[in-house]
Amino acid sequence: MVFFLNQHGFREGKSTESVMHSLSKVIEENMYKKIFTSVLFLDISGAFDCAWPSAILAALAKRKCPVYILKLIENLFKGRTASMTTGD
Repeated sequence: MVFFLNQHGFREGKSTESVMHSLSKVIEENMYKKIFTSVLFLDISGAFDCAWPSAILAALAKRKCPVYILKLIENLFKGRTASMTTGD
């Protein structure tokens, strides 16, 4: 099925990193072609628990992401917490 060609979750060899590389590639290609790109992120609980904020910000900076967007994303990472309950 064509629908699953871009599915990265729960597939061998795919990860948060691979999906971000794919997204970056599309955005960079569209920038080169002067095509506006809009992205919608769906936050599914637990999907990005292992994401490393410093690496994400460094990769965006390396790709010359505008500073105001880097600051916005950096602020999204601040103060994040995780909690887990078991039993009662």
